[in-house]
Amino acid sequence: MNVYLTFDYEVFGDGAGSYIEDVVSPMSEILKVCDSKNIKSTIFFEILEYLRINESWSNEKFNTYDSNPCEAVKKQIHQAYMNGHQIELHIHPQWYDAELKEGKWLLDMKNWSLGLFSHKRICVKDLITFCKIELEKLMHEIDPNYQVNVFRAGAYNVQPSHKIYTALIENNIKLDSSVYPGGFENSLSKFNFQNHLNLDFWKVNPKDFSVPGKSSLVELPIYSKKILRIFRLFDVFKERKKSTRVFPISSNASQAKKLSLFQKIKFLFSYEFYPWDITMFSKKMHLKYISSLKRFKTRREFVLIGHPKSLPSNKCFQDFVNLAYSNKFKFKRLCEFDTDRSLKNQF
Repeated sequence: MNVYLTFDYEVFGDGAGSYIEDVVSPMSEILKVCDSKNIKSTIFFEILEYLRINESWSNEKFNTYDSNPCEAVKKQIHQAYMNGHQIELHIHPQWYDAELKEGKWLLDMKNWSLGLFSHKRICVKDLITFCKIELEKLMHEIDPNYQVNVFRAGAYNVQPSHKIYTALIENNIKLDSSVYPGGFENSLSKFNFQNHLNLDFWKVNPKDFSVPGKSSLVELPIYSKKILRIFRLFDVFKERKKSTRVFPISSNASQAKKLSLFQKIKFLFSYEFYPWDITMFSKKMHLKYISSLKRFKTRREFVLIGHPKSLPSNKCFQDFVNLAYSNKFKFKRLCEFDTDRSLKNQF
């Protein structure tokens, strides 16, 4: 089986966290493990966030960093690319009008979803085009031939899909990896991937990337598994208790606080499809996901996701890598997925 390790390179969705402590430092540990095993990954770089933080460094007296953290970020991304890792485009649109006031980021939470993005100064297509150009400009400093080839929407918000589809096609991006089959959110994030597809990949429907259609854009979905919600939350809580880092309350957890006791119990003991987070889970949880993955007889392509900001300890990712090697995973970057040949063979 082919396994694609992908990392969403970003601070927390509400702007909380430190670029150094929550992104650069944990990513450094992840890259050390990858390099020790000669694993090449795909890093989805949140360029809009990077641009806003870089602007704030010179313009905002309340900046909390001792030196410009974007220099450390750029150095790490450049070095990762030179070491063979792939750098691709990731966008959280709430950063478009972000402001730093008294040391805290104020984000446009009404524009949390890229699929629902609405702004008087810029449309979805122009936003994606702008971000693609800026990421390419950053990477041209070390490789003048670099170009963006793959996209991932922030917080999986790739619905409705038609405006995103048009933007990706016009920017010659032929591969998306935003969907995790079975997923559903109706709070800040709004998506419904419950039309469960047991497929490695598919040509997308331009109106909805989660279902097949007839287009030139391919969806290579993130691997997900149906799991009892309380098991996942307990595993994450247990691992984070071992960490010295402070993790902000997620938007979903904030929503859960508003539920009645009965609703909370029902929520905890319900099932959900959830992506296999290779940076967050314990060895025991990794084994559950590996077991489910090995039961597939027809699928050969599996995209796994991780977040440096969510890494509670180096052991979580190290355990995953050790288990992956013992199960003979074949690691690849998304750029090694042969879209044209694969589609010709499948359809």
